[in-house]
Amino acid sequence: MSREIKLPWWATNNWWDAPDYGAAMRANAVQLRAALEVMQRYFGTDWWTEVFESRKPNFVAAHLIGQGTMVLDFIRDLGSALTLLESAPGVGTKIQALRRDESGATFLEIQIAAVLRAAGLEIVFPVTANARKTYDILAHYQAHPVTIECKNLEMEEWEKWVMNLGLSVLHSLPGGRDTRFNIQVKFDPHLSQMNTDEDKYPGLNAAIAEEIVDRIRVATEDAIAMHPDLPFEFVLNGLGTAVLRDAKEQSDTSIATTEISHVAQLRRLLTNGLYRAIDQLPEDGPGIIVIQCEHLPELNLARIVFDAATKCDPGRFGRLAAMVLIPRRYLNDYRPGLLFSNRHAAYHTLAGERAIGVLHDNLGLVDG
Repeated sequence: MSREIKLPWWATNNWWDAPDYGAAMRANAVQLRAALEVMQRYFGTDWWTEVFESRKPNFVAAHLIGQGTMVLDFIRDLGSALTLLESAPGVGTKIQALRRDESGATFLEIQIAAVLRAAGLEIVFPVTANARKTYDILAHYQAHPVTIECKNLEMEEWEKWVMNLGLSVLHSLPGGRDTRFNIQVKFDPHLSQMNTDEDKYPGLNAAIAEEIVDRIRVATEDAIAMHPDLPFEFVLNGLGTAVLRDAKEQSDTSIATTEISHVAQLRRLLTNGLYRAIDQLPEDGPGIIVIQCEHLPELNLARIVFDAATKCDPGRFGRLAAMVLIPRRYLNDYRPGLLFSNRHAAYHTLAGERAIGVLHDNLGLVDG
């Protein structure tokens, strides 16, 4: 965390009481007040100080920095989820993990458990001895159990490098300072392959990124100096292309970076998600795997591969009732998740069907 963030999110004033947030408060003032109380109880001054002094990444703290409706929405969502789950067995251990959560993995478990609890399922967070890995959530519906295993697939190093490169280029472009122009940059789709092993070549990735940013900035400044007729497309030698546009047009300065192919996305979901999660589910009842990922695969191909995987190894995948894929979401970026019911499942129970239906409806999932 930045050392400039020295005070807890509520320390100086109750900023959410300002007139600017009146509409958000009026929408459900009672729920928000309850959420605020829960958040202050579990994420108080001691926790904030510990996070600040550790200088480690912290998922919850990162979402509590600053003021605004996005912070308010996070407080409402997490506080409401914890309110629903406060009486669940094992929740204390889960909250402690949430206080230390770096990537959002525990937050995902809390979200899924809260959705199920709100629909009437009873929730238990298993606590095992000797740190033995087990499933994340045990839910009961009318005394019938269903287990849930959650996987949070973080971005790979090359994806982080490309994302940070795009942000650096965006901040360096003259279009951000010269309000006459908007600039659209499109990277070469293979540029991400330039990312190297940081352990073997320390500092090289940063140096390459810095050089790329500088080259694009200079090329853009040269294009502007030519006073060309707009729109004006020019080549970024070795890096991609760019278009200079009049700011009066309905367009914004933007960066189009490289993306992982949908086939590679699916392979990664299988190897790092499905196959690592399946053995955490018990063999004697239905289970659901929920995977949060940066990119979603192409639906039809994913259905083919999922059917093949569950069919070729029924002894291992018979316990699986369904796989849920949830995309990581950002500002103004809503993509529905995907639901793949297992056509070769060994168990068809009331609890399993109820849990699948609840996740489908409340998460806005598309059937795969």
